[in-house]
Amino acid sequence: QAQMLEQQQALAALHEREQLARELHDTVGQVLGYAGLQVSTVGQLVQAGETSAATGQLDRLEHVLHDAHADLREQILNLRTASLLNESFFEAIRHYIDGFRDNYGINVRLTVARDLDERVISAAAQVQLFRIMQEALSNARKHAAPQRVDVRFAADAASMCMLVEDDGCGFDMRPDGAADGDHFGLRFMAERVQAVDGALRIESAPGAGTRIAVEIPRKEM
Repeated sequence: QAQMLEQQQALAALHEREQLARELHDTVGQVLGYAGLQVSTVGQLVQAGETSAATGQLDRLEHVLHDAHADLREQILNLRTASLLNESFFEAIRHYIDGFRDNYGINVRLTVARDLDERVISAAAQVQLFRIMQEALSNARKHAAPQRVDVRFAADAASMCMLVEDDGCGFDMRPDGAADGDHFGLRFMAERVQAVDGALRIESAPGAGTRIAVEIPRKEM
């Protein structure tokens, strides 16, 4: 049984690294393609004597490259951390949060309940929960401008629970519990939770921060 668990963890981590590598490749390709087009456009504007328009294009390019650099650092951190899931779920969590804090200067605080055994959920569920946490932190960085994010893990008789709570700007929730717009990645989280028969609850309001709670059922021992 221990050997089967190790194989499951290895396969889940391998699949995750492959997906992260594809995402990194796609991001780099898109940014380089856009930058090439913008540089060509700027050259044409300069030749035409339209320096004001050229300056505007360069300003937009600078903004895009700044955002892309932040995203690339995040994806590289994702890729580096994925391999740690083979060894320890909570060690991978700690490594990721330390790297995220160093990269972006956001105060992320991690709390893990005493004696919480990561093995209460399956290897596949650990990967999904890890990715949900990554997405929650990414959303906070991109959209919420928080000063602080708290990440907490606990468990009860039925499930492992993760709470990600920030003090950022928050957003409007629709009556069905979804966010206005698709750029918050909430659908991504919902699909991952559904894949492991978990439950997702999101609470937010403008000026009130965001609270994301995930429950993953314990595996049968």
